[in-house]
Amino acid sequence: AVAVSPEVPASGWYNTDVVVSIPNAEDANSGIAGYYYWEVVGDVAEVPDEEKTYVSGASKTLTVKSEGIKTIAFQAIDKAGNVSGISNITVQKDSTNPKDFSLNIINDTTTQFTVNTGTTDDTTYTSDVSGMNYYEVYIDGNLVETAQVADQSTPSISYVASNLQENTTYTVYVVAYDKAGNKTESASMTVSTANVNTGGGGQEPASQLLAPAISLTGATQTNGYYTGNVVVTIEDSASVSTTKAVKVKYQVIGANAIEETEVMGRMAMFTISADGSSTVTAWVEDSEGNASETSTQTISKDTKAPTAVSLSVTSYDKTSISVIASGSDEGSGIISYAFQISQTENDEDFTTVRTEASTEGTCSYTYSNLEVGKNYYIRVIVSDRAGYQTTSEITRQGTQDNGLSDSELSEEIGKYVAYTPVSANYTSQGTYNGGSNQNFSTDTAVKWRILFVENDKISLISEEPINNRFNLRGYNGYNNGVKLLNEACMTMYSNSSLGATSRSLNIDDIEEISSYNKNGYPGYGTDYTPPNKYYPNIYEDEMSGTLDGIGQSEQENWVTGYSQASTLKVKRTYYRYTMSTSYMTPAYYEVLYYQASNVDSYWLASRCVDINSSNAIFYLFYVSGGTVDANYLYYSDDDNGSRSYAVRPVVEIDRTSVIIGETGSGTRTSPYSIVAK
Repeated sequence: AVAVSPEVPASGWYNTDVVVSIPNAEDANSGIAGYYYWEVVGDVAEVPDEEKTYVSGASKTLTVKSEGIKTIAFQAIDKAGNVSGISNITVQKDSTNPKDFSLNIINDTTTQFTVNTGTTDDTTYTSDVSGMNYYEVYIDGNLVETAQVADQSTPSISYVASNLQENTTYTVYVVAYDKAGNKTESASMTVSTANVNTGGGGQEPASQLLAPAISLTGATQTNGYYTGNVVVTIEDSASVSTTKAVKVKYQVIGANAIEETEVMGRMAMFTISADGSSTVTAWVEDSEGNASETSTQTISKDTKAPTAVSLSVTSYDKTSISVIASGSDEGSGIISYAFQISQTENDEDFTTVRTEASTEGTCSYTYSNLEVGKNYYIRVIVSDRAGYQTTSEITRQGTQDNGLSDSELSEEIGKYVAYTPVSANYTSQGTYNGGSNQNFSTDTAVKWRILFVENDKISLISEEPINNRFNLRGYNGYNNGVKLLNEACMTMYSNSSLGATSRSLNIDDIEEISSYNKNGYPGYGTDYTPPNKYYPNIYEDEMSGTLDGIGQSEQENWVTGYSQASTLKVKRTYYRYTMSTSYMTPAYYEVLYYQASNVDSYWLASRCVDINSSNAIFYLFYVSGGTVDANYLYYSDDDNGSRSYAVRPVVEIDRTSVIIGETGSGTRTSPYSIVAK
């Protein structure tokens, strides 16, 4: 059991500090060691032990000093480590007085006047304050009215003081109370009832019914947007002596929609609490239902900071980092992006180097004049029109070292790089290649040239095909050719110290740099159903061909054997053409066409299927004399072929982990250097 002191007020709200007492709990065995306590947030009653506070001893008192509604959970623990069930107690505390307010007094007649007033509990009514309770109206020091507040969204009152003496001055003030008993007293005002002869000669002035005035108070305003709740006051514009108004009417359309509302008297108050644009339309009416012209006022409100703010690096070089920032704001909209930079992650070290005025969802910027090869921390602060700001997460990015940049390297296709693989032997198992075991070792004399530069990756290709004849035969040669060629290159031509991995050149590489349209090759992509129906087992993964099945340059697992289908349907994926500068740039043509005098042809690690009148023909692509072609390894009538060609390794390196070109000129005799960062 948990107790509080003092006792809970009738309203449930305290306006003083609250002492919560945990009395002695009982434990017949090891005895009480202490207690855990924690604040309950939302529907989560239990929290991890590290979020609980532990106090030792058999009893404890806690003092709640903070405002709002707090639910505190308690749990006893004995000396053996056993814990009790959970006890909860909720404390509501509001020690803040209602907001200051003033009176609006209308001298209606010679024997009465109307007191209009209202305020709110703190800036706005939320669950963290008790809310307005009632108003006391005093005339000449005497309490004449206690008016309860029925609706917290319109906490205003209108009191008519009647049966007064004409031509007499009275002193009026009002005291506002919230539910916790906090109070605020208005300033006193004096008001005089009218003389029966007002207007001269016993003549009454002309009556009027004018459009009311709309005034706004409450939150601050930035660029036309309020940053908190707005109290709207609607008042009759006619003078006391000439007005015919007996009621105020209004409605609101937009974000904070309010249906048509009627308030007796000459003033009405209500609160705009919803974000967005709300338009107030107001008018007054007389006792016969005649209406004045309307007054309108549009209120734009935004209480939320921009969301989804991010910063991404688009490129960098030796002295600059280019970024793109993004942000969204559902309220007032984005107004600016402030780009910041630092050499540490400490908040106080960041400096704003550029603020871009922009209302778009993205904004680009380049940090310039930076140091070569240095790490920087960058972020962006996105501001909306209402003055709210959101800061992106910090991005760490370094400028490029004293090597070639990505843009510079992309212009160097075919240039030489002094790459050295870590040599290792490789054995091609006869079980998988369809023939006998073949042993290979690294060719350490090979030269390397730049093939691709993209997505922070650089790819090198051997200057010429490696003069190791790689034999593939029959259905198992087709089944495993892609994996064997890639695995051989990986084993013999990688270098882990540079983060470099190797694979075989494939048809996808050539298609990427060639404009040749394979779809225009006769019969390409056409379905065939050959009379003979044997096929290598990997074709079960391809089935209808690489146009629909696994990629022609893909293979993860070893596959052996062949099968016979009742119905075999294939697509023709074979094509051939001779490379020329009509299909590719001179640099790529020179790199790929290159043929050493003692090497005629080299494999591509890619499968394809051809057809004749009787058979499906299962091929691997290769290049011979500058012609992209393919040669058969297996026919669907169970005929095996055997082929031996060279290999063409491709080395792929993460550009961010190496420096390329600190030395060298990219020629065969003076290649660009490559070192790990």
